[in-house]
Amino acid sequence: MKLRSIEIALPDPAGAAAWMVDVWGLYPAEVRGQTHYLR
Repeated sequence: MKLRSIEIALPDPAGAAAWMVDVWGLYPAEVRGQTHYLR
């Protein structure tokens, strides 16, 4: 089984996305409003 996606609601989406990029090494794919899509 592979994990394909997760959805997390946080008070600071941009800060959380930046943390996931810096710490987990994910790549920003797209931003729509306050929704950040990472790969």
